[in-house]
Amino acid sequence: RDIMLYHLDFNWSEHLALMDDVRESIHLRAIARETPLDEYHRIAVREFKTLAQRAVDDAAETFNSVVIDAQGAHLEDEGLARPSATWTYMVSDNPLAGSGNSVISGIGNIFR
Repeated sequence: RDIMLYHLDFNWSEHLALMDDVRESIHLRAIARETPLDEYHRIAVREFKTLAQRAVDDAAETFNSVVIDAQGAHLEDEGLARPSATWTYMVSDNPLAGSGNSVISGIGNIFR
């Protein structure tokens, strides 16, 4: 169970990192006359479909190499220890919620 959870967790975090990278550059798809939102969804679905199988394959490889005895699997010996802490980041998805927001509202007030 620990081996499978480790690989699911690892592959999920890799998936999230990939999707963050895609999100940062997806606007470039418009230059190629592609719809950025559709392309983002296409990439997300394609990558998510393989996520579980990658985790299963990685877990099978670990089962072949890790020492398992009465105390359980020695994941630390293989460098597969689970993180002891969780990092949390606050992200604002509102592109107008910065210092430029007052500029935009000021421009709106000019035309009223």
